[in-house]
Amino acid sequence: MATKLEPAANIVAKPAVTRHPLYYFNDGSITFRVENTLFRVQRSKLILLSEFFKDLLTAEKMGDDGEGQSDDCPIEIPDTSAVDFANLVWWLYTPASTGPSSEVTTEIAYSILVLSHKFQFPLGLQYAIGVLQTHELALRPAERLHVARRQIVPHWLRPAVLELVQGQMANLTSADAQLLGVETVRLISLAHADIEQVRKGVTSFSPLQGHSLYCHNEDECGEGFVVGWARVGVLVHRPGVPVPLAEILTQIEHRGVAGLDQMHSLCYQSVLDTARPRFQKEADREAAWVDRIASMSEA
Repeated sequence: MATKLEPAANIVAKPAVTRHPLYYFNDGSITFRVENTLFRVQRSKLILLSEFFKDLLTAEKMGDDGEGQSDDCPIEIPDTSAVDFANLVWWLYTPASTGPSSEVTTEIAYSILVLSHKFQFPLGLQYAIGVLQTHELALRPAERLHVARRQIVPHWLRPAVLELVQGQMANLTSADAQLLGVETVRLISLAHADIEQVRKGVTSFSPLQGHSLYCHNEDECGEGFVVGWARVGVLVHRPGVPVPLAEILTQIEHRGVAGLDQMHSLCYQSVLDTARPRFQKEADREAAWVDRIASMSEA
């Protein structure tokens, strides 16, 4: 009986395998297939720079089946995108002396970071970390925390958590939330509410408990306090990115708040001593929340 042919409309053509337009070198010595893209590069360069490829490409482990020697029999790299692999190869063939960072983007550096960790390129990892710590190309805090949790750059963990605790919930994107996970987002929200209560507590009382016996102009001293403490309130509750309480405390300690500098020195010192514990509480609460959130990843 003749086999019934499948309608042409139901036949799904397999994607064509093509050579990468830049990173298929005719003088290369090893061929890889990443997704549906072929890369041909110098085997010696990979062995020199990567412990992973050094182990993979040693002659005694390659066998005699010709794997990696032609387009028909490439070494397949699973669980890696062709775009990311091309970015890694870009780093391999871009001499540091030519200033590769002038061409690199955050996306390229992130690819290099992840694949350098995966394939054990220590110099690539070092390069990508350096690039991603620059102001212009820095990862978002949620992205740095995600990288740290994957043990790619573990020392980014606590600084990233601190930045999230000190930041604004409104600045978190849906992509950030997906990287962080529901529980981490919940804890960050609780941390913000807790710290906001600390900030409100700073200006909800008057640290001027009275004037020194040596204060001979209580009216002028008191007026200076009222003006200065109002300015402190503006700094504490400024919309947008809040000024850390430790930074405001430093301004007060250096008589950098207009109004307070009109107070008698002893009255001023009394205000400072009374207010200081409340200002210092913010850093203590931040540290406690960082410990709690970071411990979820360190456990």
